[in-house]
Amino acid sequence: AWMVAPDGPTFIPLAGYHVPPGLLDTLDSVTLDPEHPLIAEARRMERPLAFPDSANDPLLEHPMLRRLSHRSLLVCPMRLGEDVVGGFGVAWLDRAHVFTPEELRLVEGMARTAAVGIENARLIAAERRAGDQLAASEARYRALVENVDDIVYVHDLGGVIQEINEAGVRLSGYPREQLIGMN
Repeated sequence: AWMVAPDGPTFIPLAGYHVPPGLLDTLDSVTLDPEHPLIAEARRMERPLAFPDSANDPLLEHPMLRRLSHRSLLVCPMRLGEDVVGGFGVAWLDRAHVFTPEELRLVEGMARTAAVGIENARLIAAERRAGDQLAASEARYRALVENVDDIVYVHDLGGVIQEINEAGVRLSGYPREQLIGMN
């Protein structure tokens, strides 16, 4: 299983089972040419593509697949709406394989589940970035308020002080703990 890198047309491996030696290095060096017939077909397809005789299929002439000795191949896109966010592939290296409808449904379900996982990971990462940006903004605001020579305070609608800066504490003569809650 692999996903498309968010910042460019490259593969990011997600998971694998019995991955041939050197294949991950191959993925690192291969870019996704959107005009390549295999990539264009993968972007259009809605369901898994099965190649029982993949070694002799001209559609599979791709730099990555040239480095993998394969007899049969199954490729399924991972889609989020209209976007392909990755793919799922199964290769038979030593013998040809005819794919059953059950195998195709299973791979399709796995690809849908993985796509949801990718989306969840992206949403969590975006939420973390937004939280980090908010914390940095709050730290800058707090530093600005604490280091100004003017009194800055926050009060509720009843006039009760909720927060006050160091200048306000210094000029009032009261300790901060006593000022918080005063009207």
